[in-house]
Amino acid sequence: MPWEKLGIFFIKPGWTLTKPVEAELFRIKHLKIYQADKYYLKAAIAQAFKVGFDLTTFNTRRFSYRTEPETFEFYFPPGLGEHSLAFKRLDDSPVSWRIEAEYFYSENPLEDYQNYINNRFGQPALNQFNQDMSALYPRLFSGSTTPNSGGVSLKAGEPKKVLNENLGRTEFNIRSKGHPVILATGFDEAGKPLVVLEEMPPNYSYNHSATTAGLYKGEVWAIAEQDTSVSFTEYIAQ
Repeated sequence: MPWEKLGIFFIKPGWTLTKPVEAELFRIKHLKIYQADKYYLKAAIAQAFKVGFDLTTFNTRRFSYRTEPETFEFYFPPGLGEHSLAFKRLDDSPVSWRIEAEYFYSENPLEDYQNYINNRFGQPALNQFNQDMSALYPRLFSGSTTPNSGGVSLKAGEPKKVLNENLGRTEFNIRSKGHPVILATGFDEAGKPLVVLEEMPPNYSYNHSATTAGLYKGEVWAIAEQDTSVSFTEYIAQ
């Protein structure tokens, strides 16, 4: 399973939020606490989103310290495009408590989403979904696609091509590692991007698929202020 890191967080009395993500499956790893059995450690985890300065949390659950990773599933409510995870400490034990949060990303999002529709709503809903998607994106559903995956190393301040132009492209996903990355259609002689596709924070997954404006099928370039790398998966219609 491919997992992307959201970060390491201290569990504190107030709510701590991760960056917003479009994901429903999350994994929590606890950084080791020595003699943890001496303390009664408990906390809350919830879905959350912010509008201005107003924080809304929902689907709150409790969890405690454990040595094994723990997986949480949070379904999107209707109308919510992305959400954050929120953590809040419920005990007052005199010990620091840190966790590492990750989210699951798919290297084959269409197939995984079809499985999700089938498992949650049944075969009739999946049939309707496939009919709707086929009408919207006939190229994508006219035949099978071939995934092409790889990675590119980036040197600080130097633009580098990640993907070539490909008229058969149906979708692509690019994932940053430990440093911010700018994706663009190209760079001029001064190193400025021609058209910015995305400004990616560290450990971020950028997915580009067909929209009402059309799918971008040209070259994709990247630049970063520090040495880093990106990985990619491109889907090509056969």
